[in-house]
Amino acid sequence: MADATQNAADIAALGARVASVEALVNTPAIEEADTGTHYQTSYTYFYVPAAKGSTATSADDSGLGAFLRLGGYSDVETASITNQTATSYFPEGYLSDRGDAAGSNAETAQHAAGPNPSTSNGILLACDGRILVKAGEEMYLESKKYRHKASGTYDIKATGKLTADSDDQIEIKSGQNKNVSVSAGNGTGDFDLNVKESTTKINGNDFKKTTGTTRAVHHGATETYFLGGKLDVTLAGTFTLNTGVHMLITAGLFGSINISASLEISLAKVSVIGFDVEFKNHHTDLCTGEVTIRGVSTESTAAESRLAAIENNIATLSTGTAALSTKAASIESNQKAIQADVGNLKADVRNVLFV
Repeated sequence: MADATQNAADIAALGARVASVEALVNTPAIEEADTGTHYQTSYTYFYVPAAKGSTATSADDSGLGAFLRLGGYSDVETASITNQTATSYFPEGYLSDRGDAAGSNAETAQHAAGPNPSTSNGILLACDGRILVKAGEEMYLESKKYRHKASGTYDIKATGKLTADSDDQIEIKSGQNKNVSVSAGNGTGDFDLNVKESTTKINGNDFKKTTGTTRAVHHGATETYFLGGKLDVTLAGTFTLNTGVHMLITAGLFGSINISASLEISLAKVSVIGFDVEFKNHHTDLCTGEVTIRGVSTESTAAESRLAAIENNIATLSTGTAALSTKAASIESNQKAIQADVGNLKADVRNVLFV
């Protein structure tokens, strides 16, 4: 009799457990057994504390170990504001955008899932250890706004092509007194710069520093325009070879100071100077004669015309001088004839007086 009673009790208890399981299965918490877990709450999360309490209750949990929240903001995030541990759950960029660097504002937790606390759903992943993600094939990450901060070294390495593309400005900054280095194949590749205008600012000024030899080959024309002052300082030797036409036109004041020895060798030189002033302590001019070089062409038509006019005036003046010389000779002959006549007249007077 006792065994029958016990069996009946066991059967009743088993029936109660079956009914409980059936009730659980039929609740809206699980819609279909083969589609995963469906939660009819605003959020769900997995939380692993850094150290669990002795009673294994949430009240004894100590600090953040790992936390994954899906959906709206949770009570754990709200408690982090009260416990002043929000900086362990929320990234620094999010706190900065909220204007709550310390994580002490209740609205920081309420907007952690999105702009609307009652309808926004997001994902929060935080931990005090490593996060490892590995994909055997492609990995896609897309967001409206992306901000990534690394407290230590930040490395990006690709075995293929690396492309950085933006529809807006691109800024690259280094820390105070830190260098920015760009290496093209460790010196084996080229650096191509395709811009409208390039400006290099060094202490507010534009400088170009070259420690090695600079070589430039231009197969076309080169034009340089200076609208301001220009200062050239050369502390080493300079060699310039010009096999073509070189023209320098100075519209303003031109000053040249040479405090070293100067040697100039010119095969042909034409100077047209409107006003020239020279102050020389010592000057030696060695001239052996005039050398005329035929076959040298000058592109200055105005200078050629002016020189031709001067030559014509010199020729005319020479002709006039010759005529004057002939006239002077004739006058001199007439003067001698007059002197002879005067001498004869004086002789005649003497003869009259003494007769």
